[in-house]
Amino acid sequence: AVVVAHTAAMAVRLDGQAMAIEIGGLTFTPGTYRSASVINLSAGTVTLDGLNEVNPVFRFQAVTTLVTAASTSIVLVNGAKAEN
Repeated sequence: AVVVAHTAAMAVRLDGQAMAIEIGGLTFTPGTYRSASVINLSAGTVTLDGLNEVNPVFRFQAVTTLVTAASTSIVLVNGAKAEN
């Protein structure tokens, strides 16, 4: 089950939305987000808004890396869950 979940998570999804490299200060709703290079959270807060869905899923795909700074945070609201 773990291998299947990992394979699904790593697959390039055709329904993904292109995203900005810098994501500080942005709010995301459930879905798949892709960056053609790096995803950078260098300042501020990213909010994941679950829209009160039962099991909201957020996928972030970067060609290279996810970079975060020490002073940043990710806030989960409206049913967003860390395990999803």
